Amino acid sequence: MSVPASAGRRKLFTLGLCGGVLLAGGGITWVGLRKTKLGLPPRTPLRFFTLEEHAVLTALAACMLADLPAPPAGSDAEWVRFPDPHELDCAGQLDLLVAKLHPETGAELKQLIALFENGLTSLVTSGPLRPFTQLPREAQRARLAAWGRSRFMLLRSGHLALTRLIHATYYASPSTYAAMGYPGPPEVPDFGEDAPRGGAAPEAP
Repeated sequence: MSVPASAGRRKLFTLGLCGGVLLAGGGITWVGLRKTKLGLPPRTPLRFFTLEEHAVLTALAACMLADLPAPPAGSDAEWVRFPDPHELDCAGQLDLLVAKLHPETGAELKQLIALFENGLTSLVTSGPLRPFTQLPREAQRARLAAWGRSRFMLLRSGHLALTRLIHATYYASPSTYAAMGYPGPPEVPDFGEDAPRGGAAPEAP
């Protein structure tokens, strides 16, 4: 039996058999006791995500990055604060990124976002039966932590994928460099069109 070429393609995350059953049981739709709470509107027109998915990602970024380092108490030294994730438009930047990925990967990410938002997942994480965007901040943190330590590999993998995506998007912004003490990538000199090519060394004057 031949194996499809797409079978060997690296994916952002793998849902697996158990994940497929759970998604088919209600996670892929915006089912729950309440609807998604829409926050601030997108800054630019969305290319891939829906308004509901954008709202979930915005809430996730705010939850994950709520405890950024603050100035030490009584410190007189100059302190560069970490920007708020909404200032950097993390959800909008993710929309631009995922729009360029393989459609199958994007579809899986949509399923994961829907599953995380769905209040029915609390049946296996022992949390409130409400959508993530409808929860207060402490309850949001609790659901996020519950996914990270869940006995279900689907939830742990989903937690890891969402965390990596949001953190990578946030810290990739040059606006965070100063707060991290990072000077930024080195400048690449432009030798112009007259620069030698092909590895040949320039002639000595």
